[in-house]
Amino acid sequence: MTVPPDIEAVLAELRDAAAGLVSARHITDLDDALRGIVTAAVATVPGAEGGGISRTHGRRVTSHHPSTPRIARLDTTQSRLGEGPCVDAADRPPASGVVHADDLAGPDAARWPRFAPRATRLGYRSIVSTGLAHRTGPHTALNLYAQNPHAFDDTAHAVAGLFAVQAAMLLHGAEHTAHLQRALESRDIIGRAKGVLTERFGLDDDAAFRRLVTSSQETNMKLADVARWVVEDAVARRQERGSSSA
Repeated sequence: MTVPPDIEAVLAELRDAAAGLVSARHITDLDDALRGIVTAAVATVPGAEGGGISRTHGRRVTSHHPSTPRIARLDTTQSRLGEGPCVDAADRPPASGVVHADDLAGPDAARWPRFAPRATRLGYRSIVSTGLAHRTGPHTALNLYAQNPHAFDDTAHAVAGLFAVQAAMLLHGAEHTAHLQRALESRDIIGRAKGVLTERFGLDDDAAFRRLVTSSQETNMKLADVARWVVEDAVARRQERGSSSA
């Protein structure tokens, strides 16, 4: 989608503002950062009156950081029915990544025949849902809602896309950080296990590691799990010796 030239300056400012949410403090608290993005998107995107983030697990939708209880109910409804803009944007987005309903009481009702009347009864007729880029894990979308039909124009879609990019960056960063944390924890426990084997059997570092690898292959357990068992067994032995000598 082409961004209208008259909002280029606005988008530049929004880029800086949204990037401020992705600070070191917020990375350590993903929920606060995502909640901040939803709040900023609702306050900034033209026409938006509410918003939230949805994550799909198959056809089940979970609601995250909804700005109102009614929006949480909309996500729950889509989960129960297995249909709606949020489901489509997160699970099978179009090439643009954006799914929008201009009027759920009008022609768009045919696209989601069970969800549309429930949404209008809750007071919302327009929705724009932007799928977030993902590789693994639950599929995710940033969703914005309006009570009036035809509330979101091309400008609103472009600005919503900006905030969706920021949310995607946060989720990717959190996933990468979690992966690194798990890798560091695995390296630490493997190092401790090698120390146990070195002390117990008089092995050098390479021989201790090879013994862990062999045990992993023979037991069909992950190397880190074998190492954790070795360390926990060593701790239990020390505790037993301490109890018997007391």
